[in-house]
Amino acid sequence: MSGSFRIPGAGLLGEDRYIRTRDGRWLRTMVSGTADDLVVLEAGLGFSGLYWEPVQRLLSPHVRVVAYDRSGFGGSAPDPQPRTLDRL
Repeated sequence: MSGSFRIPGAGLLGEDRYIRTRDGRWLRTMVSGTADDLVVLEAGLGFSGLYWEPVQRLLSPHVRVVAYDRSGFGGSAPDPQPRTLDRL
């Protein structure tokens, strides 16, 4: 994954932040809102976190909202390992 994907900053759904997984991959999160309460939005298989744009915009004035791109979608690095039940 090129370094340009890991640059945090203003994004389509608030602030783009990148987190590193235990195995070293980068996942893009989209964070908006400043409240103490937190809502995490998880897109279904095949969608990026941008799927939640209408919901995130409605919630972010009231709570902190985090949507993220699943591995291999949007701005998140793919998982090079096979998907097994143990790894899920």
